[in-house]
Amino acid sequence: MLDFSIYTINGDHKFSINEENDFTIIVYSNLISIFSEIDYEKHIINFCCQQKMDNCIREKINSWGLAYESANIQIRKIKKYFDEISDGEFFFVFPTSNFSLLDVISIFENLRALNEGKSQEEIDKQIANVKKEYYALFADVFNNYNIQICDIKKKYTYGEPVKEKRCCRYCKKTMADGVTFKNIAHAISEGLGNKTIISAEECDNCNSKFAETIEKDIIEYLKLYRTLYGKKGKNGVPHLKYKNGIELKHDGKKANFLDIAGNCHFSEGNFSIPLKFSSPINFMNIYRALVKFVIGVIPVEYIQYYSRTIEWLNNIKNDGSKINLPPVTTLLNNQTFYDQPELCIYMQKKENKELPFIYAEFKSTFFIFVYIIPFSDKDIIDFSIKENFDKFWQFNKHYSTKEGWVFNNFNLDKDIVVTMNLNFSKATD
Repeated sequence: MLDFSIYTINGDHKFSINEENDFTIIVYSNLISIFSEIDYEKHIINFCCQQKMDNCIREKINSWGLAYESANIQIRKIKKYFDEISDGEFFFVFPTSNFSLLDVISIFENLRALNEGKSQEEIDKQIANVKKEYYALFADVFNNYNIQICDIKKKYTYGEPVKEKRCCRYCKKTMADGVTFKNIAHAISEGLGNKTIISAEECDNCNSKFAETIEKDIIEYLKLYRTLYGKKGKNGVPHLKYKNGIELKHDGKKANFLDIAGNCHFSEGNFSIPLKFSSPINFMNIYRALVKFVIGVIPVEYIQYYSRTIEWLNNIKNDGSKINLPPVTTLLNNQTFYDQPELCIYMQKKENKELPFIYAEFKSTFFIFVYIIPFSDKDIIDFSIKENFDKFWQFNKHYSTKEGWVFNNFNLDKDIVVTMNLNFSKATD
């Protein structure tokens, strides 16, 4: 696999060429050569990670793009990433995409300092402080957990590649039992923007069932925020109609609220809009969907500890019954929008009975969800009890660096009608 990463002050972009042949190796080598210097005395090529955009680099990228973009649509995307870098702006390129979280933090700190004109001494001191703070926050987490990050920037299929050998993680059936694996099963709902994270071990029956039940609820809950920012899901940008006559449409430039007569008069000054959802939402199903995303991608050896969890995923009662579940913690941050969902999974590498065996962070639209995967055979502590959950929360020191966390009890298995009040205020200079 041929990997390449671009880091700018606006974010990171990673891509991979999965098929290595004479053509792809030439394309990759010519891209690498743009950022390399040849040491003719030692007969070696030195790749230069730190770069500063200028006309010379831009012309080389343009020539490379023109030479190969007709053969591969991905080339146009890569060229677009470079086009968005301003003249004189520092950026980093790497012939790899395998970085730890600390590496990524250090890269962005370095970039910010370089573009602010700081000296190397100031940069080194700043990064040293960042690392010190990082270890103070995350040392306990790293000592106790392995971390799996589902990278949305490249397509990856989790599970058994050979269909005849697959066993569905949710119903335990194989092709010999009559199930099929013909359809692409998105491990995270495609309606939330996921195109790349695929679960091989989800049969067509379970895929269809979950799409019509638990995944429908989380998509319904979050699609308001996708429309506000004009972000596409499976069927484009949602056009939303609410029971109290309000419509929300995005015209390609901005979101517009329309009243029952089709007039747009909510856009000036401060205003408040009550939105009565057209479809009821089962909040326990939102928890189920979040858990289902994790079950679809964790290593298969962990599945044996989650038979009761999978039973809970399948046993949707919607009858008003209650189950004691750990809180689903959410943070709504309107400063950051996650166009595509991100999933980070923490799996115990040491047997610490005071901590959950697996928990996860899921990011979508403006939301960050933190949640424990319930009913694990490895968990002997009930994390639905406040005292136990509080210990888990305090263990993750990095969560306390952000304010505004809400601790939700998604314990009721029932559809409820949701009315959300949105308050808007006119931006001030």
